[in-house]
Amino acid sequence: MKKIIIVIMSFLLVGCQQVQSFEILENGKIILDDVEYDLSSTREILYEYDSDGNIIKRTIENNEKTRHTEFVYQNNVLVEQKDYDNNILSITHKYTYDDDKLLKEEAESPSGLKTTKEFSYDGNQQNILFRNSDGTHIGTLDDNGNVIYYETFDSNDDLLSQVHRTFEDGLLIYVKGQDVSGQSSLRVHEYNKHGDLILSYLVRYGDKNILNAVLYEHEYKNDHIIKMIEYNIHSEIDTEHIRVIEEE
Repeated sequence: MKKIIIVIMSFLLVGCQQVQSFEILENGKIILDDVEYDLSSTREILYEYDSDGNIIKRTIENNEKTRHTEFVYQNNVLVEQKDYDNNILSITHKYTYDDDKLLKEEAESPSGLKTTKEFSYDGNQQNILFRNSDGTHIGTLDDNGNVIYYETFDSNDDLLSQVHRTFEDGLLIYVKGQDVSGQSSLRVHEYNKHGDLILSYLVRYGDKNILNAVLYEHEYKNDHIIKMIEYNIHSEIDTEHIRVIEEE
């Protein structure tokens, strides 16, 4: 099989693992971690910025469908986000803060359907709680404000799932989750030297292990991403091919 392009060759070390290369083959296959998978889809994402370096527009091209998002800032803080499908408004998000802490996220469709997430923090700001129509989420923060652990409860306050998140240098590296049925999952993120995501690797364990992976190729201008291509894998994965996470 002829190789069309080697998308990623080498990047920095992240999470005590060396970032892997992947290859796109002319037959619509993709090689990741020396295993060949079907390439399920690709999409192209374009970015526009304001003079302060904030993203003000993101456009996603996926086959014949175009989606774009417009972002509004006040003092470089995101306060509004509008999502469009083929230039038709689909949903508007509004964000309310107290200093730098998010207090409320409101989403409203053009038909008037609304959902709200409300956030609260304890006195030392090491715990966070937010509620929405799905139930309640209670999390623990590290010293940098990253959510490193959270539990999700349904509307009856019954536990649904528990999630542990690991950060290094402010970047999310691993996510390990388990729900009350015993279903578990592992997500691994890898980044390039700019700190931009190049791999999101999710495995859901079960009778058949399922891999959902997204690999990213970036084009930069003035240190900003102006174009990104996503390569998507959705496939069963044998246990021996699942990445092993070594944590200290």
